[in-house]
Order: sequence, then C-alpha cells, then structure tokens
Amino acid sequence: MGVLSIEQQMAALYEHCTQLVFFMKRTAPFIYEYRYVNPAGVAIFKQSPIGCELEMSGLNHNKSDVIVENYEKAIKENRQIIYRDFYLFADTKHTNETTVWPVFIEQDQYVLAVSKEMSSHKVLEEEQHFLSTLFLKQHNPMIVASRTGQVLKINRVFSEVFSVPETVIGTHLKPRNEEERQLIKLCKEHLQPLFEGSHQEAVSMNWLYNTRINYTILMTPIVMEDEIVAVSLEWIEQNDAQHLEATLKETNFLLEGYKQALAAASNFCITDTEGIIEYVSEGYQQLSGYSCEELLGQTNAILNSRRHTSEFYEDMWTTIKRGAIWQGEICNRTKRGTYYWAHTTIVPVFDKNAEIKNFVSVCIDVTERRALMSSLQNIEKTFNLITENTNDFITITNEDGIILYASPNHKERLGYDKEKLIGKFYSDILTAESSEVLKREIVQTLNNEEEANVELEMVSKSGETLWTEAYITGVQDPVREEVYQYVTIAREITQRKQKEEELRFLAYHDTLTLLPNRRYLSLQCEKLEQEAKERQQSIVAMYIDGDNFKAINDVYGHDVGDEFIREFGRALKRSLRDSDFVCRIGGDEFVVLLTHMSLEEAVCEQQILATIERIQQVLRKGWDIAGNHFAPTSSIGIAVYPQHGTSVELLLEKADSALYLAKNVSGKDSYRFASN
Repeated sequence: MGVLSIEQQMAALYEHCTQLVFFMKRTAPFIYEYRYVNPAGVAIFKQSPIGCELEMSGLNHNKSDVIVENYEKAIKENRQIIYRDFYLFADTKHTNETTVWPVFIEQDQYVLAVSKEMSSHKVLEEEQHFLSTLFLKQHNPMIVASRTGQVLKINRVFSEVFSVPETVIGTHLKPRNEEERQLIKLCKEHLQPLFEGSHQEAVSMNWLYNTRINYTILMTPIVMEDEIVAVSLEWIEQNDAQHLEATLKETNFLLEGYKQALAAASNFCITDTEGIIEYVSEGYQQLSGYSCEELLGQTNAILNSRRHTSEFYEDMWTTIKRGAIWQGEICNRTKRGTYYWAHTTIVPVFDKNAEIKNFVSVCIDVTERRALMSSLQNIEKTFNLITENTNDFITITNEDGIILYASPNHKERLGYDKEKLIGKFYSDILTAESSEVLKREIVQTLNNEEEANVELEMVSKSGETLWTEAYITGVQDPVREEVYQYVTIAREITQRKQKEEELRFLAYHDTLTLLPNRRYLSLQCEKLEQEAKERQQSIVAMYIDGDNFKAINDVYGHDVGDEFIREFGRALKRSLRDSDFVCRIGGDEFVVLLTHMSLEEAVCEQQILATIERIQQVLRKGWDIAGNHFAPTSSIGIAVYPQHGTSVELLLEKADSALYLAKNVSGKDSYRFASN
C-alpha cells in the first residue's frame, strides 16, 4: 500500500467531524490556499474552496483579515492560537471559536484550523453578563440565597443599607439583633410556598435602620431543570399616600422655616435679567446701609465702590448670562460711604422654558477676614524676613518631632536642603545623646506649656558636629487644640563650648604637663574605692619624687627645668597600663594610682615591683633637652588598699610618709612600702 497524501490523511481523520476543519497551505506571506476542508466546512461555502486562496473564497473581507492575522501569528510564534470571530451583544449569525495549529512539512508551511459553533455559548455569556449587571446595578437591596439558606450573592446596595460585608457570601446569615431574628423567621415561613410551587411571594415589613423605613420583600425562585435551586430576595421601599402627604407637609414647613431663617440671617438679593433689584433680605439691607425701599427698583451700581475695573464687571455679566454661576469678592460702598468686602455668589434662576428669569446674589461679609489675611501676610513677611536673615536655627515641629518648617541657614551651616528637611524627624539632625536630652525635656517641661532651654549637639550633612543653645516653646496646634507644635530657636555656641571644655580641662589638669592634678584625683577617689570593693581588687598609691630636680633648675634654667618635668611625666605615663593614671601634685612630685590589682598580698607585691622596674628602666633610658641628656632617678613611697587604708586619701598620706623615709633613710633611687 502506498503512502497516503496529506489530503487523504486529513480526510481519514476529519471526514465525519461535525466541527469545521480547514487545512491551509501558506504559499506566500499573508496568502493561504485551501488544501483540505471537511464536509461540515464545505457546507458553509457556495462551492468547494479546495485550491482557492482564502481571499478568493467569498468570505467577508474583515473576517478574512482576522483569519489571516491569526494564521500568521500561529506560524511565526510556532504555537497553538485560539481566537473568536464574535463579540458579546454583536449582531452576527455565525459565532465560532477557532483553534489554529502550525504544521511544517519539509520546506512547506501549513495551518490546521478547527472551528466549533459557539452560538449557544454566546447566548449564555450574554445572558450571564446582562443578569450580573442588572443585579449589581439594581437600586434596591438584593440578595440570592440557596435552598439551604446559604448566601450566594449580594449587591452593593444591600451591603450598604444593612451594613453587611461581602464576606457573608458562602455563609448563612446570622441575626445581629431581635429584629433581624424575627425577619429571618418571617422570610423562612414565606419561602416554603415557593418550594411547593408558588411563583412569587411578598412580605411587608417595617425596618429600623437609622430611620424607620417600610419595605416589601419580593421573593422570586430561581429554577434550573425544573428544580428550585435558589431564591432571589429584593427589598422594595414602600411609601403610602398618608405617609407621603405627612412627609410633604413636614418638608414644606421646614422649607418655610429655612426661607425665613435665610431671609433674616443671609445677605442676598434677587434681580431681574437686567440687574434691577426685586427683593433684598434684611441682612443685605443692614450690610449696605440702605433700606428695602431705597434698593428696590435700583441696580447694584448704587453700591459701586469704583475699586474694580470695567473688565471685572463685564466678566461677571458674561458668566451669569450664559447660565453659569459666578463667584468672587466684590468691594462695595455703603450708604454712609464706608467700604466693605463681600464674597459674592450669583446664581441664575431658570423658568420652565429653560430661560433665565432672575439672578440670586448671596453675599458674605469678608471685610474682617480680608483685614486679618492682610495682617497675616504682613506677619508672614516679617517672619520670613527674620528667619532668612538670622544666624539662628529656627524650626517648627509637630507633636511627633517631624519638621514642618526649617530656616534657610540649615543649608548654609549644616548643608541640608530645606525641602529635604521638611518631613524628617528633628532628632535626625542631632547626636544620639542630644536626642535623648530633647525627648526628656519635651516630656518633663513643654507639655506644661513652659519654655525649655537646653544645649543640643547638631550633626551636619557632612558629619561635622556643632553645639547650640536651644530655646524650645510648646504652642497649641492651630487646628487641633489638644495637640502641641514646638518652635525651636537654636543659637550656635560651639566656640563657647570649646572654651568651657578648655577651662574644665585646665581646672582638673596641670598646666605644665597637662596631667590630671590633685583636684581631679579627689574627684576619682570615691569611684575607685567603690569599684575596688565591688570587684574585690586592690588599689596601689605611689608617691614619686624626681631626684636632684633643684640642681637641674639651677644649672640649666627654668625653661629646661619645665621641659624636664614634662618629659618626666611622659616617662611615667609610658610605664603604666591604660587602666592606671598619673597625676602631678606639684614641683617634681607625682602620684601614680595602680588599679585592678590583685587582692592577694604576694601577687600584688609582685605586680608593684614589676611596675617600679618599668618606671626605673624608662627613667634610666632618659631623654635629650637642648642638647643635654638626662637620665634621672626617683624615690617612691607605696601604700596598698586595703592593707594600709580603706580610702585613697589615707593611702596617699601613707605613701607620702613612705616617700619621706625612702629619700632620707634608703637614699635616692629607692622605694619604700608604708607601714601598717
């Protein structure tokens, strides 16, 4: 048996297929020739299309363009393409969905297209879309429930009127109060006839939701295949004639009251289309200073202040005569010749023929407001003038510390753009320590509407820090009375702080050697004693005196002597640990305190001797001053906590006594421990 041709293979596969099958050869770009069409497909043509090009087959031109476009897409993308030749609610008889597969045989390109009839599917989709839109757009509250009472669908109106969220879909409605419980019970009673064959049921009810409303609930069964599968419930608001009449009377009474109140309290007038005044309210008379009799029959030109240009009034008349509302502020002149500003709204009033009959002009006296705005503008100008020409840092923050305003010198001195500062936390431009200080001050002081004066360290964009003295005031927020805003005026005091630090340093340090002095030592005593007690450690006090210092002064002079003392102090400092420190007491006398020493006497003694050995070695190595080499020796008196005393002051006294014995008994370059 020979090999079947492509056409024969297609016939074997699709001869009895009820769907439309087309096998097309691509002879050129956008040109397709029918090579096989099954009988169901041939039936839609007047004559067999086999061998014809698609364009010549008699198809509608627009439809053939859609077909070719999808054929080309399938071949170029080498994948299955599915497309429809209909749109919902389109006036078309043939409604198909076509699946296209690309076929490549050697160098030839084909497409296999299979179309299935979609008319019934289109009708279902159209009905579904129509019913869904009708349900969702319904102005009455609607709900769809299953036979078991499960909520299948609710529309937006139902959700809004009865405060029921869409999350109830898929659940059973649960009553939230006795009224809802009675309603659900009543509905269930009327649902039963529906399931027994009734076409529709209606329930009247009185529903209280903000105001009491009369409703009729219309229940309609939803049937599929002769079985009720769900029920639609629609709430229809009812108003009987008596209720409507009472409502109209009440409305009329209220409108009459509003009219009287408006006439007494508002400033308005009514003119004809030429501007002739026909009615003025009492408020309008008081505002203008004219009586009703003086105004009727006149135009508003009687109030003209000559403050506005002719173009201003031309624009106003052009606007209202074309039927639009005009709004603006007009300066008028009273009967007494004084001026007032009125925010004016002019509304055209139309008759039943849509022709303009009158103009209603409503005026609000804004004279005081304009004066206040002018004052505020002057204040703002003054504020800007001050803040933009001051060296102080001025900021306004809200209650959370977020910057609402920052003066321009934040950029000049700190490098921050004003726009980028607004919205940032004020603490972002402070050091961590200053942020804590500021937070503490706000909590303790400013909430009592008091001012705070605090020193804050600010951080520039480049990381440089500077000190400021800040005056902070809490003021009520202009909108929220219970909330505070904070105005901060900070003046730079970096140089002053540096001077203070220098003075503080000099107060506690020797001016010659810059080593701590006796005052500093006194401040540290209590801390050292407490630390040694808590850590179970020892403290060693060493009084050190340079040997033959007087001779150096006498031979080399005081300048060399001063430098010798400085070098002596540096030598002692090099001999100690970081936890130890050395102080100059005066002349050539120094005190060394060794901390974190062992509490065991033998171990502590070894540590002391090791330290003395280091000191002596450094001193023996010596140093050069003005071409002269010095290698001094020293005498040392030693006292240990707690053997020789439980206070640092007592240790220093005993170390001083031990030094005296070392110099006068043991001789120079010696050390001596204090006696118990």
